[in-house]
Amino acid sequence: MVTRIVIVEFHPGVTPQEITDFAMALRVLAARTPNLVRMACGEHHTMPSESALGTDAPAATFGNFVSVWEFEDEQALDGFLQQAIHGEMVRQRFQRVVRKRYIANFH
Repeated sequence: MVTRIVIVEFHPGVTPQEITDFAMALRVLAARTPNLVRMACGEHHTMPSESALGTDAPAATFGNFVSVWEFEDEQALDGFLQQAIHGEMVRQRFQRVVRKRYIANFH
């Protein structure tokens, strides 16, 4: 199994409706992705106790939204990255709202 985590920072001024649409588009993409075991996504919510950790831990950067994708294997993840619908959504929908993204793939 391979897990892909994508943390997104939205452009300033992105509306709640645009965030809802973004999440829905990810769910549509997931539904059309072969060999995907599971996908979960949602907005980041800061926990009150996180600020207390800032004095003793290295600085933390939080994104606005996270998605976690679990694939059967590396070939499935690679196939996902090459899907026409994935590229289409990135170009037509995601670039308008996403300022930065942080990605981690691991076994």
